[in-house]
Amino acid sequence: MPQLPTDLVQHVARELLERVTSIKIKPALMREISAYPLPIHEFKSLGFNAPLSQWRVMTAQSEPEQGGWLRKLNPFRNVIESRRLDELLSDSHQPAASLVFAPLVLDGANDMLEAFAQLPNWFSEDGVLLFATLSAGSLPEIVNAQPEWLELLTHWPNIMDAGARLQDLRFGLPVLDVETVQLSYRDFDALWSDVQAFIPALNSTNQEVWRNRLQLLFANGLRQISVQVLYGQVWQVQAKKHVSDTHTVSLESLTAQLHHRKTFGEKE
Repeated sequence: MPQLPTDLVQHVARELLERVTSIKIKPALMREISAYPLPIHEFKSLGFNAPLSQWRVMTAQSEPEQGGWLRKLNPFRNVIESRRLDELLSDSHQPAASLVFAPLVLDGANDMLEAFAQLPNWFSEDGVLLFATLSAGSLPEIVNAQPEWLELLTHWPNIMDAGARLQDLRFGLPVLDVETVQLSYRDFDALWSDVQAFIPALNSTNQEVWRNRLQLLFANGLRQISVQVLYGQVWQVQAKKHVSDTHTVSLESLTAQLHHRKTFGEKE
């Protein structure tokens, strides 16, 4: 199964980093959990000086990182560790970090809302987690032209269902917002590969039928698709509620984010 586009995952990771500026926290340890971790200098350029641990999410198609011999060659190199997706989505507790970024990790789960129950295992009791998933309303360019695609898009939560689920799980101070991200294509194979990654249900269908439908849209001029990215910020279930001057969120920044749109360069 194709992977989510690298540029999309890293764009979402950068958006999560920007959202930390509205949170007053001095983490003892930061962690990025991602299929495509960001370069370390991007954290440092934003003033993050705490130790950074990076986990590369492994799927069945991923190749393991060769970290052991690299560490021997350079013991000061920040070696990215590998974690299996099924391990992250299990009930096992992970080594704690007080500030965790998880861009589009939950999109590999069979049920994203159900997978929210595993989030407390990812960060420390006094920590905060910033995550993102794709959400309902994605791929309108395809759905509006061919409504039959809707039957394959039931796996994405909307912001209301996500908020209700986080409240049911008793997370502290949940904050959610949505961004529309546009992707451009000049090559049909690149478009088809990304659509396969966005829609796991295609694996259990006659893919040739859906490929032909998408190819017809491409032949008729489809060159852009857009996805809805749901950003979430939560404190631990067990964490005490802090006064507003300790944990703050900028309403102005969230309002601006709701109207924020980004377009990536065309894919070859």
